[in-house]
Amino acid sequence: MKIILLLFALFTVFPLYGEEQIDVIYYKSHNPPFQFNNNEHESGFITNIINSLENVRVTFKPKSLSFKRMIKEMSTSEEHWITYGSKSWVGAQSTFLSDIVVWEVNHVFFTLKSNQFEGIQSLFTQTLVLIEGFDYPGLDSYINKNLFKKVIRVKTPELAILSVLEGDADVYPDMENRIQYHLKNMAVNKKGIILHDITNIIPVYEINLCFSKNFPLDIKADIEIKLRSMKRLNEFENIMNKLL
Repeated sequence: MKIILLLFALFTVFPLYGEEQIDVIYYKSHNPPFQFNNNEHESGFITNIINSLENVRVTFKPKSLSFKRMIKEMSTSEEHWITYGSKSWVGAQSTFLSDIVVWEVNHVFFTLKSNQFEGIQSLFTQTLVLIEGFDYPGLDSYINKNLFKKVIRVKTPELAILSVLEGDADVYPDMENRIQYHLKNMAVNKKGIILHDITNIIPVYEINLCFSKNFPLDIKADIEIKLRSMKRLNEFENIMNKLL
């Protein structure tokens, strides 16, 4: 009886490691509608998912960085961290992913409705506007061969959209969700614009949560259970629809 009481006392005073709350860095980089890194928007698609991960024995510590700095720090950090990623990407955002897919990304060409888009070759006589620092799989080979009339680069999606609206560029390629978010935020009249599906040029790819290489497997398993439940209840779609 004394032994049993002693064991009970030990586990009461010193809980098992698996039940301890751990700190996890949640990396954020400004990329609406997936993440916002300013105080006005403690939201975003991924942030809302992270905030929904209750009862997983984790205290998430948001850390906002520029995209390049975030990628660099994720690659070298020895701390536990979480963010989002894809197997279609490279580097730290493509290595240790959740089993559950949280979103599927498709790309479009944003143009004026008067633009007679008839496939990639019809763009070779037009001006393309891109975002500085972004990669464009499926388009890079055409860009590197200088097949477009002109390629200009701007710092933000808002500037890219304005470039098309004001006639400085003809075509802006990007994720459909990102363009839709900015069109809504900028109150753009949609009667004069069109989004062309380009899945034959840039295939649809999956977005997952992404974990540090040393992330505790038992806690990751708990997160997977929560993600599976959210997906079954269509919560991912509900979160995105509220942002768009």
